[in-house]
Amino acid sequence: MKPIPWYTRSIIAATGGVFLECAFNSRHDWPRGHGGTQFPWVPPLYFIGYSAFEHVHDKLIAYKVHALGRGLIYGTIFLGIEYVGGKFCVALLGKCPWEYTGFEYTDSQRIVNYAHLPWWIILGWAAELTHNKLMTLTVITIDETPGK
Repeated sequence: MKPIPWYTRSIIAATGGVFLECAFNSRHDWPRGHGGTQFPWVPPLYFIGYSAFEHVHDKLIAYKVHALGRGLIYGTIFLGIEYVGGKFCVALLGKCPWEYTGFEYTDSQRIVNYAHLPWWIILGWAAELTHNKLMTLTVITIDETPGK
């Protein structure tokens, strides 16, 4: 038995991230009339984010970085992924779909909302718990050579 592959773990975690974002957006955007909107290019960002997260998480644990430090690092990385994804959408579509117009604490291009940093930190800690649980799941392999 071996752990499930990284890409399967990333798909599972990305799916959970999309559901959490839908729940967050339903609550957060409801007064503005958007109610739980989701963009089709967000799931790949969660997939990329979790794939990168696994490698960073393992290094931070190996260096015994405190939970608060890990959270700040995760939050910063997630903001960076949001920024790069937003810039990619601007290059591809001409506009960032989640543009934070009318919000305080954004970057000059309205791609990243720094007020979301605490939520990204919490998501990083949740990703740690998810990662630890997913690493306990195994895949049963069939040995093709009888008698070994």
